[in-house]
Amino acid sequence: MYTDLDLDFEHGTIEEDIVKNQSQLAAAEEAVRRCRKRQYQLRRDLNTARSVLSSLPKEVMSQIFLFMCSLADSPFGLWMFKPDQFLIGSVCKEWREIAWSTPRLWNIVYIWFREKSWKTQIELLEEWIERSGNLPLDIYIHSMPKSGTPWEPPTETFTRVTEVCARWRSFDGSAAPGLAVALKRTNATRFPMLETLTLSESIHAPPVNNPPDTTYLWNFLPAPALRNVSIKTPLLGANLTINWESLTCLKAAFILQQPDDPAQRKYIPFDVLSSCKQLTELELDLMGSGVSSTQQIHHCHFPHLKVLKINGLAVIVDCVLGWLKTPSLNELEICLESVDTTIQWEESLIDLTERSSCKISSLSIKLPKNELDSDADIVEMLRTLSRNHPIDSLEICSSIDCGLTLSNAMVFLLTMKRQYDDEKRKEHLPLLKNFYYNGDVSLSSWEYARMVNSRLTYEARKRKAHRMGRKHGMNVSVLGESTKDENGNNQVGDEVDECGDKDEIDQDEGDDGEQLDNSSVSNPLTFKIHYRNRNWFQAQHPNSLQSFYSELERFSTRGNRFVFKYLNYYDDDENYFYYRRYETGDED
Repeated sequence: MYTDLDLDFEHGTIEEDIVKNQSQLAAAEEAVRRCRKRQYQLRRDLNTARSVLSSLPKEVMSQIFLFMCSLADSPFGLWMFKPDQFLIGSVCKEWREIAWSTPRLWNIVYIWFREKSWKTQIELLEEWIERSGNLPLDIYIHSMPKSGTPWEPPTETFTRVTEVCARWRSFDGSAAPGLAVALKRTNATRFPMLETLTLSESIHAPPVNNPPDTTYLWNFLPAPALRNVSIKTPLLGANLTINWESLTCLKAAFILQQPDDPAQRKYIPFDVLSSCKQLTELELDLMGSGVSSTQQIHHCHFPHLKVLKINGLAVIVDCVLGWLKTPSLNELEICLESVDTTIQWEESLIDLTERSSCKISSLSIKLPKNELDSDADIVEMLRTLSRNHPIDSLEICSSIDCGLTLSNAMVFLLTMKRQYDDEKRKEHLPLLKNFYYNGDVSLSSWEYARMVNSRLTYEARKRKAHRMGRKHGMNVSVLGESTKDENGNNQVGDEVDECGDKDEIDQDEGDDGEQLDNSSVSNPLTFKIHYRNRNWFQAQHPNSLQSFYSELERFSTRGNRFVFKYLNYYDDDENYFYYRRYETGDED
């Protein structure tokens, strides 16, 4: 039987044992901590001893890191993957120190603010800008809601960015209300280095937390270096002020007539284009449902414009084409959202080229649904353009059920027959090197193969004429087709038949082995047809189809590529994948 004294003694002994055990445990934990620290140090030493890079000076390693990060130049890649700087820093302490102390790794700032983590991202943004030193900044800032509910980043998320607006070289982001307020609060009124501006609509939430008079005020007049502007989506109620006269590249949505209510204005008025005299590239998204009978005419002369892309209803596109004058234009893309068969937009396009006296080398046409009966109008337009324009790249795309099919008429247009004289040959796109078609087909596979062979033969004859002209000092015609003596008689070409000899087609070098230096003569051909109507395939005889693809494979040599494959759409235009059937020469 235990007395109270015995129990007190036993209790005290246990407490002493607990204290002693805790001391031993603490000592053991400290020993483990020291061992782990030593282990980390040994591993770093081992990595240093093994790594060839560790023997390089930090300046050299910094240049290597800069080269690796420079490869990620696509904004889409910036959103999808962890930044290269962080991948470098996660390798080892030495790499992290080098990366953190190299400002050129941090002058591209890209953050997608998220509703659940924006406070942490503000700290990240602060460190990011601090590491960039005083270098010019390329900024990509967008936002993403946590769920389907509308959300916009608060003003404080943009404060640090607006404080360094004098270092902006480019800005790509949504026109968020918080950004506009932050610009005003920080008195960000100077953008001396800003060259490129890309704004998209703030689509996640209305400006519920900001005064309406400060929500969409964008004044970029104090940006003397601004040359490139892209407005990707409508900016509802935007008050955008830009020095339009200094721009060289402009991509935006325009409207012919603005609404009377300023709050409903979300597109750039078309009349500002009359001030854009320095443009070299212009992309027009023409908004609206038609052209008013009282529409004011806006004549626009772009003396330096080289690239023009127009998207809109055919009636609006037709109207705008009549207003433009582009003497330096060489790349033209027209995307029609709908076509009224009474609108002769093809004639307006031809009138534009004649009025401008330009030379189109690249032409792209994209057509809508359920409007066209055949490709006859397109073929006639191309035949007319071919007479005066050195078109070397042609793209034609049509939506499902467009009505347009690639018929033998288009194939005959592209066929280069031997008996054509120079004037006749000009109607058949003699300089065409790249052709892409996406849509339905109704052509004869035999005629298509014959066309491909004729163009290869034509290219071979040009090469031969070029070689003989260089050898004998003869005059080579503009088309490179024939050489002529002093009396103007052809000396080359008649001995080559229409279908050509494969040995001659493949002959890319002169008799003395000298490579041709004329790029218009030596560039290979790339013809791609992506057809979508399976019934064309089903209507072909299997043996004929096999011979057809064998011919295309035979032609696809020495850099030439001839692709003819089925493009399978399922539910709609947005959901599709390539169904690879008898694919030839395409590795996409």
